[in-house]
Amino acid sequence: MLLSVWLLALSIPLIGSQILSWEQTEITHAIEPGATRAKGSFFVLNNGESLIQIDRLEVNSFAAKAVIRNKIIYPQKRSQIDVFFDPEKKEGVHHVQIVVYITEQIEPIATLHFIVEIPDYIQCQPKMHTWDLDNRGRTFSSQILIDPRFIDQIDSIEYDRTHYEALLIPSKSDPTSSEVHIKPINSMAPFNSHLEIQARTYKGTHISKRLYLFNRQQLEDSL
Repeated sequence: MLLSVWLLALSIPLIGSQILSWEQTEITHAIEPGATRAKGSFFVLNNGESLIQIDRLEVNSFAAKAVIRNKIIYPQKRSQIDVFFDPEKKEGVHHVQIVVYITEQIEPIATLHFIVEIPDYIQCQPKMHTWDLDNRGRTFSSQILIDPRFIDQIDSIEYDRTHYEALLIPSKSDPTSSEVHIKPINSMAPFNSHLEIQARTYKGTHISKRLYLFNRQQLEDSL
């Protein structure tokens, strides 16, 4: 008798998994410039003859929130789970997992995956340059890469023309790549300044990236 009950308990998650069918269990989303959050929606259908109730959701990220639209799923009806992710300007790929439990079951019925990419829309390699007494007249360069999913070209570069010269050179072979050359024209530049790369997305959203410039000679002269 105990063995029969144990076997029945083991079979419940499997039966539930077979009755519930998910439209998809993984969503990949790249956040566009200017977006305040990412949203993904998962849909599940009850193929059985009895209602099923979603008991709770467990989310593995404090930056994400999951909402059940219909906790009770009637036979041949579906429910929707919406997942919201706050980007917080943290570039990279974030893997949010949503574990779904239904009523009276200890084991989860499904694990949903919301994979959010926060692109680095404009990349500078390297991101900073430093001049000192040994290289005060040197021209430094950085490679500029744009994400072609959102941007087709760089509009302009903005910098302090009283202290620096800069030239943007697009690549002849790669439309996503450019090179910017920067040279100090005097020793009076502030210790900390920047060059700003400006562009617009296909939807017209303004986007920019800073390349940082440090003049250690100014600091050394003040000592």
